[in-house]
Amino acid sequence: MTRLYQMPELDRKPFRFLKHGFSTKMEGNMSYKYGDPEQVLANRCYFFRKLGVTFKNCVFLTPEEKESKVCIVDQEDAGKGTKSLESAIKADALITGEKG
Repeated sequence: MTRLYQMPELDRKPFRFLKHGFSTKMEGNMSYKYGDPEQVLANRCYFFRKLGVTFKNCVFLTPEEKESKVCIVDQEDAGKGTKSLESAIKADALITGEKG
């Protein structure tokens, strides 16, 4: 059985609404950049179930290699990068002001 790693600080106000978790090698490869797409999707599905979230509520990024870039995301970005590397947002960090 694998363990879900979380930050206790994010379980307190004002971040209590934020679902979060960190994967380890035990959950398998989560990167479309380096893994077999079908296996990555299966690993992500398993991890999301453990976390209690769905693809439609997540946004993934793929890091920029030559610059530091932060993108603001909103509901219109929901689902990007969850099922392919090509649909991921090209950035080093994502932030939002929206709940959900």
